Amino acid sequence: MKTHNHISRTKGVTNLELLVFVLIAVCAWAGVVHGIKIGASYGTPGKWIGGIAGLITGVVAAGVYVFVAALINEPFDRFWRWWRPYPPMCENGKCEGLRANETCKIPEDIIQKIKGISWLGWRCKCGNLCAGGFGYGMRNRWVRVLANGEIRPYLKHRSFGRWIPDDGVGIGVPGKNEKIEKALDNLDRVKLPGWVMACLLTVIFGSVAAITVWNNSGFSNPIGPWFVVACSAMGLVFGSVAWWLGPSKFH
Repeated sequence: MKTHNHISRTKGVTNLELLVFVLIAVCAWAGVVHGIKIGASYGTPGKWIGGIAGLITGVVAAGVYVFVAALINEPFDRFWRWWRPYPPMCENGKCEGLRANETCKIPEDIIQKIKGISWLGWRCKCGNLCAGGFGYGMRNRWVRVLANGEIRPYLKHRSFGRWIPDDGVGIGVPGKNEKIEKALDNLDRVKLPGWVMACLLTVIFGSVAAITVWNNSGFSNPIGPWFVVACSAMGLVFGSVAWWLGPSKFH
């Protein structure tokens, strides 16, 4: 079964970095729209000044969001490593965490035999090979992979719970997670033409700009259509950049 890594790297840019880029684009666009709306009471110069100020404010706001998120992530990550260490303590009670374990591939015959087991395993300094899983009752579990190709239940946890001893009940039984995995497999097979991203952002930016202009002046202002065209062009630029930097399914 195929595993999913949702932070893939393509052309040196991760999906998370692409998400930050989209956040900056949306905040910049929102800043321009609100800046023009606020500056409209001062005539055409006010709209231009308000649009530029809104653009700068939007970009700064996006930067603040990312900065605050990074500050929150560090203490949260430390707490989570204390609350539920990963990898957990080994059966010998000596090895715990990333420094005491190294990644290794689970043998192909075991992957074919044990449904839902992850292809990525962890070997502690004691030599024990363990792995988690993502389906067929293996989700939220930590099992020992034995030399004879069998697995031995070791630990499990609830969504926000700590590690507890595992009795092995439910391993190998398909559940609702398999439907999600199947949907993700189907999604991975979809290859979108790159121009879809550019066209989609162009339509979104242009449509919202047109609605904004219509609510404010009903296109009676001669600047209105040009504003819609400018926002559409902005969407086209952002969409083209996202197409160029984005994951491989957009190429």
